[in-house]
Amino acid sequence: MAPRENLSARCALILKQYLLTDRVKPGDRLPPERRLAEALNVSRTVLREAINQLVGEGLVRREPSRSPTVADFDRARVAREMSTISVGTEIQDLIELRVLLELGAIDVIVKRATEADLQEMERWVVEGERRAAAAEPLALPEVRFHAALLRTLGNRSIDGLMPLVEEHMRSNLLVDPHGLAGLITANDQRAISEHRQIFEAVKRGDASAARELMLAHLSGYLHPERKYEAERADGAS
Repeated sequence: MAPRENLSARCALILKQYLLTDRVKPGDRLPPERRLAEALNVSRTVLREAINQLVGEGLVRREPSRSPTVADFDRARVAREMSTISVGTEIQDLIELRVLLELGAIDVIVKRATEADLQEMERWVVEGERRAAAAEPLALPEVRFHAALLRTLGNRSIDGLMPLVEEHMRSNLLVDPHGLAGLITANDQRAISEHRQIFEAVKRGDASAARELMLAHLSGYLHPERKYEAERADGAS
């Protein structure tokens, strides 16, 4: 797992990307701390460290007894700084790891899933559906659902790779931070629906269907430029 100081810096970078979006104006309050921490899948301590970094850089203002607010900073300068950060190759590497790991494991997952495993999967399917309906952050149920699938294997080495899935989620937010604002797109709804379909296939022991559904679910990340174009179009409609 990444050291905490690196994780807080990573979160500060994602928050900078969020501050540059058209929907954020000087004087706006940051989203609630709980929402940000869950969307970034970090503790509130790490989140506060990230916000403190932004305060130090003059991007966010913190006043006593008030939520942090967006400062009137030089957006053009920060945008130039952010444009020098390349995340495309990094995200693609994480995607390939997920595809190889989860597709390679799905047949064994179907064979080994116990009633307790199925209950844990369904717990996060239902929670994802609830959050999507309530426009709440989806990062937690997304990560926990995939964790429940992989923990069915009972393989500690694979369990140790779960931080890679979490970092993949954060990398997605760096490309498009709409989830920080509590926005739910058609792609988000589709992903949650696919969780339900994958779970049902595993529950009935249909490895072939589970493999096809998992491939469709993960392939949405294989061409991120199309995914985010679709999300922007959905948000503009």
